Amino acid sequence: GRFGVLDHPGGHKQHDTSTPFVGGAGVIAVVLASLFFGTIYFPHLPMHTMRTVAVGAFVLFITGFADDLWHLHFKTRFFIQAMVAMAMVLVGGVELLCVGELVPGLQLDLCQFSIPFTIFATIGLINALNMIDGIDGLSGTLSFISLGFSALVAALAQNGAYLAFIVSVMGGVAGFLYFNLRYPSNVRARVFLGDNGSMLLGFLFAWILISLSQGEQAAMTPVTALWIFGLPLLDTVGVMLRRIWLGKSPF
Repeated sequence: GRFGVLDHPGGHKQHDTSTPFVGGAGVIAVVLASLFFGTIYFPHLPMHTMRTVAVGAFVLFITGFADDLWHLHFKTRFFIQAMVAMAMVLVGGVELLCVGELVPGLQLDLCQFSIPFTIFATIGLINALNMIDGIDGLSGTLSFISLGFSALVAALAQNGAYLAFIVSVMGGVAGFLYFNLRYPSNVRARVFLGDNGSMLLGFLFAWILISLSQGEQAAMTPVTALWIFGLPLLDTVGVMLRRIWLGKSPF
């Protein structure tokens, strides 16, 4: 409260008490800790990828926090998200090379379009989770469910490193939900996820889903990744089309 890190009621917001929007703080702490310990327990993991993900996650957490406080212009947010996505591809080596068999028997490789498409997809995932956060607890709950399916895929593929990381992130989201959801001893949300949490989780989904769906040892097909994250994507497309229909900016 002293620093003004509160979401105040009013306008379209239905909550009646000023509530801290620091849900992403616990998640970023878990992410950085799990990446640090991951390099110890899984020494075969590429260090440049781990560092890139850690820096990208932290940058988007700070960007989301700034957006919560000062409401950044969407062009500023898109620029920072694009830079992080580009670093994920060029430095981290996480790239969407193939979108799978959109038509049975015909695999669509992106070839020279892989880098711009990966950047576009990453920005889309980040903002899809951000935009669906219009109802208290929705994006956190959906994230937990989608992470659970991603963990199941990693477990079936016997990918211990990704399984450990995804379960760790689920722990961070569960910690947020403990203070956010309603139950007898918690009659109102004591914390909101905020843009700092939703942007961070959107970026993590982009990294996890692209990594697990690409390469010779892919744990799932790209279409499966779309199903795991389908609801936020469909919601985002619906919101943008509705805004265009009403003559408003889709952004």
